[in-house]
Amino acid sequence: MPSGNTIWQAIVDKAFTGNKRVKTGRPHCVACDGAANSTLITASEVGTLAWDYTNLDAYICTVADTTWVKINA
Repeated sequence: MPSGNTIWQAIVDKAFTGNKRVKTGRPHCVACDGAANSTLITASEVGTLAWDYTNLDAYICTVADTTWVKINA
């Protein structure tokens, strides 16, 4: 089992393949007016974080362009 930074690297390698900003600890972040899966947010890569400033909710993109999961439930 990995320890320390190697756990972080294992998670990034598995869950965020190809998202270089997540790998550096600076994920892509966007703001939206309404739920993140609205048409306001398109072409987002896995690991993108969204802030719904209307409802004060945070989301993460789990499937490129299509699936957003609320992370402050």
